[in-house]
Amino acid sequence: MKLMNLLLASLCVLTIGNAQDEMESKKREKMEMLAVWKLTEHLELTAEQGEKFFPRFREHEAEKKNIREQQKAIYKQLKEKDGNSQSDVDAAMNQLVALEKQMIDARQSFVTGMKDILSAEQQLKLLTFRGEFMKEMRGRLKDHKGRGKKNRGMKRGHDRRF
Repeated sequence: MKLMNLLLASLCVLTIGNAQDEMESKKREKMEMLAVWKLTEHLELTAEQGEKFFPRFREHEAEKKNIREQQKAIYKQLKEKDGNSQSDVDAAMNQLVALEKQMIDARQSFVTGMKDILSAEQQLKLLTFRGEFMKEMRGRLKDHKGRGKKNRGMKRGHDRRF
């Protein structure tokens, strides 16, 4: 009986963990879809431009993801190891700086590689998009959090005024 309870508890923990991972994955997918939609709108892409632009964009995003995963692995390695020596820290710093340079080079080659698809004005919009998009998302998040605090204590569908 104890073994059955232990197995049931373990199954519940794993199920909750998987559900949280799925929710995070869905949130990330929604954010990516929103970014693509906003980017298309921001750049005012034609259908022909979009057909050429987005395969390169996805390739660039995959390259950035790979670099970020490498960075995370370095940070994780440093955190997990007790008593990092100065040489460990120096090596990690050199690797992280190299990855940052790789990220900058990837961005530069992506944007300059768009000359055959995007106009000069669209290239400029592409350069500024990330900052503007992130600013908008922070604003939306702040508004969303503010509404949540304002409505605390209220039941769904009920208004205190009535």
